[in-house]
Amino acid sequence: MEWLRQLGRAIRNLARISRQNPIWAITALTLSPIALIRHLFGVLILFLITAVVLLGGGQFVLHSLFGLPRDSNLYQIGMMLMMLAVVLIGLRALFQPLILKYDGPTADDTHGSARFATDREARPRPK
Repeated sequence: MEWLRQLGRAIRNLARISRQNPIWAITALTLSPIALIRHLFGVLILFLITAVVLLGGGQFVLHSLFGLPRDSNLYQIGMMLMMLAVVLIGLRALFQPLILKYDGPTADDTHGSARFATDREARPRPK
């Protein structure tokens, strides 16, 4: 649930930045297709590897080791849960760079609002 909240904040921050600086948005859109294609290719490879490992391994475990027939309810539920895991891993890989760039773990930093104490403020207090 926290991941969805972070994704929402990242999308809102991206929209705010685009409204404040439309030239940045236009430049980013014109220069981003190559980076986007490279990222999508990486996500696709990760998705395929995850699907083969989880679904293939799940079939082996459920059918061969547990002896469940392929038309049993437990087998179908297990395969659905593994498919859900594959989809969630793919979505996470797809949107994680957006969260890290526009709402990562440093989102609660001060972003320049912190200041140094003046000499008067840093003086020791009189007793």
